[in-house]
Amino acid sequence: MDHNTDPNLDEILQHLAMVKVTGKVNFYSVKYRLRNKKDNFAVCLPDNMNRQFLEDICGYLDDRSDRRCVPFNPVCYEAGTYERLPLSEIQSHWSDILNLIREARDFKDDANKRLVSEANLSVCILRYKNTDYYICSKQQTLAGLLRGKRVLMSCNDQLEPVEAGKLFLLNGGVDFVVRGVSPMEAQDVFIVERDNFFNIFRYSEHLKSTVRNQISMVDRWDFLESAELIRNKVEQKNVYLNLAKIFSDQEYLRQMKQVHPAELKRRLINKSDGSFTEKDFKGEKLLVTAQNLDKVMRMLAKGFKYNFFTDKAEEL
Repeated sequence: MDHNTDPNLDEILQHLAMVKVTGKVNFYSVKYRLRNKKDNFAVCLPDNMNRQFLEDICGYLDDRSDRRCVPFNPVCYEAGTYERLPLSEIQSHWSDILNLIREARDFKDDANKRLVSEANLSVCILRYKNTDYYICSKQQTLAGLLRGKRVLMSCNDQLEPVEAGKLFLLNGGVDFVVRGVSPMEAQDVFIVERDNFFNIFRYSEHLKSTVRNQISMVDRWDFLESAELIRNKVEQKNVYLNLAKIFSDQEYLRQMKQVHPAELKRRLINKSDGSFTEKDFKGEKLLVTAQNLDKVMRMLAKGFKYNFFTDKAEEL
């Protein structure tokens, strides 16, 4: 497989039995918060449970091994897939996480053992066939789980309290994977569980900020009677997610510039199954109103599974 032309995780997903037997792993508990970064840390966990942890991860991936790899789409998630996103989108965060791992604390220190219960991310570094895979999952902190509850255990027909500082949780799932490749290759992050990925990196805020910084692009769309409402509503989810998809596709942006407004109007009226009518236009230009904003944003982001700028059917 050529990573540059068809990057995916098939090398491990299709060989999980071998991964379980021959894969070498190290596990790290990481606290990574985007605020108060000075409090972030990584602790290298002891290796006595490594084989069981790897079994859990492989079991989780085995249940999802038939998923197809597709490019990340900010507008929607397609069932039965996992998503590929350029690592550059989270590069600064990922560099911070790698630095924490390189400077990981020793679990043998009692103070560091207590820190593990505060971790919100686990990172398994899997070495398989001379490639490193950073398998990551969101963790729930012990304080977040217990919420003031007391932990007890039975011992010789008695109840005894368990010191919370000696407990921690480990999620055996997989939220995203970063495959280590040479610096000459483009790197990707593979998103298995989108909600947790978004939560860890506050990715919705990242998309919103990116769109906000590029919003002047909409003023160049000559087929719109005015882009003012789009600019004013950029904080809305249905606006910034669709724009994030559009702005990331340079070829599509080029196509949008090439169509004449009158031709786009004809296609929208004739090929949108009645979604667009004369009421949506002022002369040749497409009107954007509070009533049709959602429809316009969906159309622009190929939400009708049709590219009206090239006049071709196209997946979302």
